[in-house]
Amino acid sequence: AFGASGGAGIIIAGGTNASNLLGNQNATLDLRNVAYNTVQTMYLAGGTLATTVGTSSWAGSVFVNANSTILVQQGSTLNLKGTFGGDGAVTQLGGGVLVLSGQADPTTRNTLNSSFNVPNHTVQAGILRLDYTTNNSSKLADTGALVLGGSRFGGALELVGGSHLEIVAGVTLGAGDNRVSRLSGTSILRMNGISRQAGAKINFSGNDIASTDTNNTVGILGSWATVSDSSWATKSSFNESLVNTLSTTAGDLMIRAYTDYTRNEVNNDWTISSTTGNMDFIANTTQTNRVANTLRFNTPVSGGGVSTVTLSGANTLQGGAILVSPNMGSGESLINGSGTLSTGRVGTTVNDLLIIQNNTTASFEISSSIIDNTASRADRSGTIASGSNLVRNINGADLAVGMLVTGSGIAAGTTITALSSVATVSITSTSGNSVFVSSVPSNLFVGATLLGRTVTDINGTIITLDGAPTETIAATTTREFQTNTITLSSNPSASATQTLQFSQDRSGTTAAGSTSVTGLNGTNGTNGLYVGMKVSGLGIVDGTTITAITANSSITLSNAAVTGAGTGTLTFSQVTGLDKTGLGNLILSGMNLYTGVTTLNAGITTIQSLGIEGYTTGTQMITNLSSTGRTLTVDSTGLTIGTIVTGGALPAGVTIAAITNPTTVTLSNGALISTTGSSLTFNNSGITAQTGTIAAASNTSNNTVTVAGGTTGLAVGQKVDGTGISNAGGQVVILSIVNSTQITIGVISGSVGVAYIPTAAASSLSFGSANLYNGSRTGNTQSGTQIVVGSTLGMTVGQTISGNGIPANSTIVRILDQNTIEISNPVTTTGQNNLSFGASTSIGATLLASTTNGSAMVTVPTTANLSVGELVSGPGIPLGATITKIIDGTTIYISVSAIATGSNTLVFAGPASSLGASRNTLANLVFNGGTLQFNGTSASSDRGFTINQTAVWDVGNAYTVLTLGGN
Repeated sequence: AFGASGGAGIIIAGGTNASNLLGNQNATLDLRNVAYNTVQTMYLAGGTLATTVGTSSWAGSVFVNANSTILVQQGSTLNLKGTFGGDGAVTQLGGGVLVLSGQADPTTRNTLNSSFNVPNHTVQAGILRLDYTTNNSSKLADTGALVLGGSRFGGALELVGGSHLEIVAGVTLGAGDNRVSRLSGTSILRMNGISRQAGAKINFSGNDIASTDTNNTVGILGSWATVSDSSWATKSSFNESLVNTLSTTAGDLMIRAYTDYTRNEVNNDWTISSTTGNMDFIANTTQTNRVANTLRFNTPVSGGGVSTVTLSGANTLQGGAILVSPNMGSGESLINGSGTLSTGRVGTTVNDLLIIQNNTTASFEISSSIIDNTASRADRSGTIASGSNLVRNINGADLAVGMLVTGSGIAAGTTITALSSVATVSITSTSGNSVFVSSVPSNLFVGATLLGRTVTDINGTIITLDGAPTETIAATTTREFQTNTITLSSNPSASATQTLQFSQDRSGTTAAGSTSVTGLNGTNGTNGLYVGMKVSGLGIVDGTTITAITANSSITLSNAAVTGAGTGTLTFSQVTGLDKTGLGNLILSGMNLYTGVTTLNAGITTIQSLGIEGYTTGTQMITNLSSTGRTLTVDSTGLTIGTIVTGGALPAGVTIAAITNPTTVTLSNGALISTTGSSLTFNNSGITAQTGTIAAASNTSNNTVTVAGGTTGLAVGQKVDGTGISNAGGQVVILSIVNSTQITIGVISGSVGVAYIPTAAASSLSFGSANLYNGSRTGNTQSGTQIVVGSTLGMTVGQTISGNGIPANSTIVRILDQNTIEISNPVTTTGQNNLSFGASTSIGATLLASTTNGSAMVTVPTTANLSVGELVSGPGIPLGATITKIIDGTTIYISVSAIATGSNTLVFAGPASSLGASRNTLANLVFNGGTLQFNGTSASSDRGFTINQTAVWDVGNAYTVLTLGGN
């Protein structure tokens, strides 16, 4: 025992470095395969309670007085049998099982003392088992949130035995495959409100094990919630006593498997309303320019074969989710065709395409292109009334709060403030298509729907539908009508049924080099826009988004505009990402153009292509600046400090800063390129030669002479005489000009200068004729603009670069190979530096180019949108050719020589790939586990990526070479 029973107990205090690692200065109690039956109290005060081996238990109370950690490793179990109290938060780590079989202390666990101590319980991984078998009382804090997930595997909660209603303040779903299961008994988890983070999914093992007050969207709880891995989850109309309330919006109601699917069995039957649009695959179909909410593959196509949905035109899943059920068995499923697939949004939150592939027996493939959806929506009819901000009789299922609305009688800048609500009606009886009600609520209008029927007339308490209800409605029951309305930010000035527009386009002005877009103070201003929206327009590079909005004035972009900026139409899109979850195999074989984050959570994701995506503004990279380029090899006779040097290899304004020896000169600025035998011009016309007796201090310890009046006008080779200098061994001359006040002296022996140390010190010396040189000589320059980087994939000519040692306004002018660039200005320092790169231009182009048979050089009109590693195709270009270097604004080299001579149109691949076209920032590809399998031919990509959990990158073909140049 730790101490006498009833003593002060055991306190596990916090460590000194906030680490959760065992033995890493973190106070930890590790129960290893021990049943601790002595009743003692444990206080978690910031430390860690762990079970790393076997099955352990603690009989006494555990009080969490400060935010603490409970770690149960994979294969281990820890059972806390006593009271669980305290107001601190618990973070549960590890893949094992934590069992709470005692009860939550009603006094300390359900008290909120401050905003700092909140009794939340986070199951980042592993299982939290609430065991009511011997104690049918609460296990978790009613006032604390339950957080599931945040890791590769997600978190799981299990209910065992009893009949308790477990209440938490709310549930947050973190990334991963989260689960709620009931193993026995009838206990229920009241989740209250549910919020979801990116990459999160939750599966309920069955019906009626949890309740929520989060309302449905288009009939389902969310495209991230499933039941039994085979159906969407819905908030039902049944309460926690399993009594049907006939309403899905009243308080905490049970979560059940969704059953009201819309059959997907004929061409163009995808549909959406405020309550329907969750398509259930039945037969192979073609969908053209259609919108639905979600799609489920649950039953293989009749007769066998691949269950196929073929897309044509632009198609949208508003809820942004596809569920492949284990019930598909060996039946493969496929979305193909020349059409595109995108997702919808709720307010300013975009629904990423969530693919839940739960069928481990057969694959699911998407060969159609997944794209970002336009922020605009199709025109549609609605009824407006003067003085009322309600638009009636409108299908708003794919609209979102904040969208801009235009139409006759609608003021500029008007936006949507609310979508369709529910009108709850008490029905007294029905007859045919007439519904008799006790009263008509104020938010029920013509155009509302009930059970698939539309309200055509309201006369007193009689509601007329366009047909008999699709099911029998008992007398004296309550039913919900979908009002099919949207609410506007201002009242219309007219009354009419008319076509309304939901376009977000508008005029704005961009300027090259600036991230600001101005001119948004006119019609519609900035209304309808939100941070994160994708923007395209004059001079705006691909993948640019809004980072800030100044109301009715301007917006700030994530990337500065480039050449071509100006005043024109701005087009806005919503950025779509892709979340893969489930253990089944997902094949992405299309050329996808979505620009959001790709998150891989579990299972295998197979891709066939990767591309060059390009940089965003502010990308950091460790680089090596090898030379300042200031060394010039040239005959230095007659040259002096300040001599002006010009030539094609040098920038303007270069002068001589020092003369190291008779053949080496140091320049005031570096050369732009390395050359051999380059013609250089030396100009001393503005410099007066120094001759005769000059104040110059020599010494007897070395051959350095200090010239107080400056060394300008003195020249290498100039004779030196005076006290302490003897010419017995040869004429003493200036060997080098070290800087503006120092020279070295010596004797020329052959072509080598030998230092001469005076025999006596002097304060002045006599200098012979300087013979300053004016004219041209050939010399060798060393580039001061070369920078070695980890990879040049994704860089483009004209891209900005900044940081230590980089002059202002520097840009990339040449890309010499996959690791070397040259910039527009020589660097000012050498060594390793962390430099910042601006946005590259949009990658990809179709250009009329000239090739020569047997040569790898290709001449193009412009290299502005080209990058090393980019695929090149067209007449005379061998298959698989890529760009290897970009020499200047019109010349590139490719990886294999051309096989034809002439001018042909060549295609330089854009950023589209199996993983979309998002820029190469490391946050745009996230591994939360699983396997990414590349089954394409050899390729290069600048994709960066983030690894949150152990993952596998599998290059599936034996002879494939995949080059990754991202961070």
